[in-house]
Amino acid sequence: MHQWNLLGRLTIQVFEAALVAFGGLGVVLEPLQRAVVALGLMSLSDFARLYALSSVLPGPNGPIFMALVGWPGFGLIGSLTVVAAWAFPSLLITHQLGRISAAGEHPRAARLLSVLKAIAVGLIFDGVLALLSSFNLAMPKETALQMSITLVGVVLLLAFKLNPLWLLLCAMALGAAVH
Repeated sequence: MHQWNLLGRLTIQVFEAALVAFGGLGVVLEPLQRAVVALGLMSLSDFARLYALSSVLPGPNGPIFMALVGWPGFGLIGSLTVVAAWAFPSLLITHQLGRISAAGEHPRAARLLSVLKAIAVGLIFDGVLALLSSFNLAMPKETALQMSITLVGVVLLLAFKLNPLWLLLCAMALGAAVH
């Protein structure tokens, strides 16, 4: 009976996460990670490995990841239950938003969608940070410098519409000067 209690608690956690997963799986990684580890279903590193595996497999990574989370300890029934808990809220919300938009322009619906987009961006960053915290990311200084130069180059390219060749030459010169 203990096993079915755990599956029920996992299903509820996944369902609750799916209710706010407007930006996809990355939005709710942190609460899912917390729930799965707290229930004792897997370790942080196992959670990160399953997420990485689901990300490289072809197809929608949310349901694939949920199937992988539900499999250990529960088998096929666990996978199907957790995938259903993940899919039901988004299917229901999508159906309702489709009905609203089919009825004509609703200013409240447009405002709601813009707020949900902003929330989704914040939750995606939170999920990425949570996932990264489960890895041991000792980064050499050279790698950190290269990443910083790349990030500054991308910002300059997008913000000021600079010629990419000039940015590349400046990045090479800076890299050579520091190295």
